[in-house]
Amino acid sequence: MTEKKPMNRRAFCKAGALAATGLGLSGATSFALASQTADSSHTLSGESDMTASYEIINAVQGFFESSDNNQRATTESLMSTPFHLDYSSFGAGPAADLNPADILNGWSQFLPGFDHTHHQLSPMVLEITGDTAKARVYVTATHFIAEAEGGELWTVYGSYDIGLKKTETGWILSGLVFHYKFQSGNGTLPALAQARAAEKSKK
Repeated sequence: MTEKKPMNRRAFCKAGALAATGLGLSGATSFALASQTADSSHTLSGESDMTASYEIINAVQGFFESSDNNQRATTESLMSTPFHLDYSSFGAGPAADLNPADILNGWSQFLPGFDHTHHQLSPMVLEITGDTAKARVYVTATHFIAEAEGGELWTVYGSYDIGLKKTETGWILSGLVFHYKFQSGNGTLPALAQARAAEKSKK
């Protein structure tokens, strides 16, 4: 696997705007890393903290899974207003606090153009402070278009810092910060996905 040149990142951002790694999680897997050992980044202080950990993990998984399944209403229900989005490490411009509907509108111009996307999440490291929390997680984001010229797969590697807050209805995401590492595969797939998504929107 070879890393693509920066121009592929710029082309990708033009194709997907703030979509960046493409929030399509197919069968995402993540587990809490909430140890009771002294050197853990988060020490459980009781049953309430254990419950919060499970609820936070479910919120993160639900967000990505619903995005993968094009369940827009569910995805939006798990986002705060405003929602802090930062893909600047991937060439998507500066971080911004945005309306969730605007973010999802941007993703809808890009993600449906892939046949499949799969975000594999690592174990999470959680930091819970009252009604707010942070989750840190590695991600491998694989995008697939069958029989695409130049290769069917394009994969992006990095990590997320995920902000969350507790509301009356439960934990929701308040922001995503993506830390890009490298990519492999067919760097032309993002532009192809954008074109395919545009065609689908006309039907």
